Amino acid sequence: MVTKSFEQFLDQQEKVKVWPSRRSRQELILRYLSAHFEFERAYTEKDVNTILLTGHSFGDPAILRRELISLGYLNRRTDGSRYWKTNQNRIPFSWETGRLLVDLATANDVEDLENVYESCRYYESWTDDQGDRCLTMLDFVYNANLPPGGNKELATLHSIRLKATGEIVGYLNCYHGYPEKNIF
Repeated sequence: MVTKSFEQFLDQQEKVKVWPSRRSRQELILRYLSAHFEFERAYTEKDVNTILLTGHSFGDPAILRRELISLGYLNRRTDGSRYWKTNQNRIPFSWETGRLLVDLATANDVEDLENVYESCRYYESWTDDQGDRCLTMLDFVYNANLPPGGNKELATLHSIRLKATGEIVGYLNCYHGYPEKNIF
């Protein structure tokens, strides 16, 4: 399956330039835009629209605002007087150490992530996991590996890269809130 890169949706200023028709691509864009908001901060609707206008160039902050709320990246009071970023117990979408860059995985990362996974299959001999893997890395990127009753918005897959070369050397598959809300 050939997937388009996420970067095709960004202009030269790294603003989202189009709203794609495919839901999986819309969700990647919403995840990207949600990083423009801070936890523990209240926003007015005007603030939200201003931030969204700085993050996209196709001129429709209303659809983005509605979708961010619909997928749980933002929440709001019923009267619309206050907005805030949700999922405060989540790890950041991206961070770095002295040697590594960790960021949300994208469809562009799938082949390298599959290679990392395959290179580590020897661990199956140490565990009860017999390698009956039903999800590919592409499934993880778009659909997540959810626990029973899980919520897709609480799952993330991160690529781990060497800072010096950009080579993917690992991945981090995360779920926030299982089996209890405050457990990572």
